[in-house]
Amino acid sequence: MGSTPTFGSMAYRISRLKRLEEKRAVSSTVKYIVLTVIVIFVLLNFGLPALSKLTVVIADLVGQENSDDDSNSPPPPPPNIKSLPAFTKDSSIRVEGTTRPGFTVSIFFNDEKVEVLANASGEFTSSFDLSKGENTVSAFVTNNDGQDSSKTQTFTVNFDSDPPKLEIITPTNGQQFTGRTKQTEIQAQTEAEAHATVNDRIAIVRGDGKFDFPVTLNEGENIFKIKSTDQAGNTTELELKLNYTP
Repeated sequence: MGSTPTFGSMAYRISRLKRLEEKRAVSSTVKYIVLTVIVIFVLLNFGLPALSKLTVVIADLVGQENSDDDSNSPPPPPPNIKSLPAFTKDSSIRVEGTTRPGFTVSIFFNDEKVEVLANASGEFTSSFDLSKGENTVSAFVTNNDGQDSSKTQTFTVNFDSDPPKLEIITPTNGQQFTGRTKQTEIQAQTEAEAHATVNDRIAIVRGDGKFDFPVTLNEGENIFKIKSTDQAGNTTELELKLNYTP
């Protein structure tokens, strides 16, 4: 099944967030100390009227700062996922991509959700076991402020480990040809959209999965290797032997 975040990666994220909070706390403490010093200085040197005006200014600045902190900044962009195959005969896939370093990536694989942490280079990866047929993959990221990106496009991966069907319709294996009949045509049936070859030469597969391939026979035994490869890379190969006597 899909991988889960390691203890190390979670600890790194917690430590990073803790450092960020500590930095913010120190910054706030310094600001209030400076403001306190200013208030005391104004009170001792200029009296209460000046302090009242200063208090209004400070309140405006603090309110503006809090307003800036609470404003909705643009959410992060969705992660970049490397291209995934539309068809595969492998039982698992690796989902890889990039985002901002330290962002949390939520990967949705079928009905499963896995969270991984982007490394210092912004890279992330996770592996999943495929189900037979169609599988879907999408993802979004969450930044350090808790904002989520929109989801990526949904990628579809079809898992097919079955070899394609292949049948030779005509001629029959071992068939004898004589006289002037040196030319014949191999007719076969496979899956639609499969890739077919005869002795490594391409045969055009029609929409119904049938294909024809003309051949010229040499004297004696002629061997033809007929191969069909489906979109996932599964292969079926048959051998056809034809004999020719002048």
